[in-house]
Amino acid sequence: MKQENLHSGHRDRTIKKFLRSPSAFAEHEVLEALLFYAIPRVDTNPLAHKLINMFGSLDGVFSATHEQLVSVDGVGDKVASYLMLVGQVIIRSSQNSKKVVKLKNTFEVKNWLVDFFKGKNLESFVMIMLDDNYNLIAHCEFSDKSLSTVKAEIPEVVTAFNIHKPKFAIFSHNHPSSNVSPSEIDDFATKKLNVLCEINDVNVLDHIIVAGDDAYSYRQSGKLDHIKQTASLNTLFKEIK
Repeated sequence: MKQENLHSGHRDRTIKKFLRSPSAFAEHEVLEALLFYAIPRVDTNPLAHKLINMFGSLDGVFSATHEQLVSVDGVGDKVASYLMLVGQVIIRSSQNSKKVVKLKNTFEVKNWLVDFFKGKNLESFVMIMLDDNYNLIAHCEFSDKSLSTVKAEIPEVVTAFNIHKPKFAIFSHNHPSSNVSPSEIDDFATKKLNVLCEINDVNVLDHIIVAGDDAYSYRQSGKLDHIKQTASLNTLFKEIK
């Protein structure tokens, strides 16, 4: 029990140290901390050193095959599969990061969204976040699994803003019914989202409804400008007065 408490205390201190300064960790320290989650109640420092020495670097460890990993004393199937999964995360996230998507006009946004919603039979809502150069930072999808309605919960949208810090936002949802025309509910949602974006210093560029290969743009129709004039923070404060 005393040895277990000793390791627990060391792990807590290591994680706190990492959170204070992640970049200050050496490669073996990063691997040691990572192995905490695969090997409970054991000092992972010796194995971390052994793996780095055997494969030369973190990249070498995460690129190793199952056969190569389990050949290292102290590495079983569980640890090997864990390290290989981390390796796949690194590879795939690296591949995605190389794809810089720039959405600089309504035509490009519509094409992106038509492709995004292709094959979706349930109505869903997506928020596209862009930086100040109109590069795609991230997109978040929300769905209540309903055939006819979809809602984005305000806390989730605000959380996405806090994480990604976008300059611009584009909202979109699909109409599986193939009717691309906006409803009164769509108009109300656009007004609510516009106010929410103003509060968070994010500029709404458009709300686009997609139905099959067709797409309706609030911006192109002129509705977005009207909404920004009638459903804004300034308007709300005037009404309160």
